[in-house]
Parts: sequence; structure tokens; C-alpha cells
Amino acid sequence: MRSYKTTRGTVISREFAAMPLDTREGRWGNGGGYRPKVTYTYTVDGVAYTSDRWSYQNTGLKHSRAEQLLRALPDEVDVHYDQRDPRQAYLQTNSPRVGYVLLVGGVLGVLASLAALVA
Repeated sequence: MRSYKTTRGTVISREFAAMPLDTREGRWGNGGGYRPKVTYTYTVDGVAYTSDRWSYQNTGLKHSRAEQLLRALPDEVDVHYDQRDPRQAYLQTNSPRVGYVLLVGGVLGVLASLAALVA
């Protein structure tokens, strides 16, 4: 998503959506079975598009957290879109940090296991 461009968009509807197969609320943290569903329009190179994608990654939130996000969302938003395919657009971008942490943790786990086998 680092190569995505940004343009301004207009929110045309806001609602909650249940996560597929699971609407349980987490006891701690932000996790839950809901996500904000925001429909917005944006224009790229004179062509108008409509999308309802919040993020590339579907993450479930507590109902109260999703509600808080919807209330805080302004009517004009930054839309991140793929310049090669402007139909692919999101309101939130994801960073690869978690993936890097998991990768490093996995490598360290394998090295520790190999060290334990050799010792």
C-alpha cells in the first residue's frame, strides 16, 4: 500500500456491519465482531468511483469502538487508492510492521529450536 495515492472523498453513508461468522465481543482490547461500513465517493483523473472498503484487512472491533470510529469520521475523507486500478480504494492503510514482527519472531523461534537440537 506504500505506492497508493491519496485523494479527497465524500462520505455518503455510515453504518455497522457484522463480521462474517462471528459477532462476539472481546472482553479486553478493541476486538469484536463488528466493523464500520462507510460508503464514499472519490474522483481520480476525472472519473468518479464509489467504494465501501474501510481497510485492506478486515479487523473485527467492539461495537462501541466501531461506533466511535463512525462518529469521528468527517464528511470529507482521505481515500487511498491504487493508481494502477483506482477502483481499489481504502480509508485506512495498513503497515507491514506486524508482518515483520511475526517474521522476525518466527526466524528467532527456528534458530532457538535448532540451537536446542544441536546442544
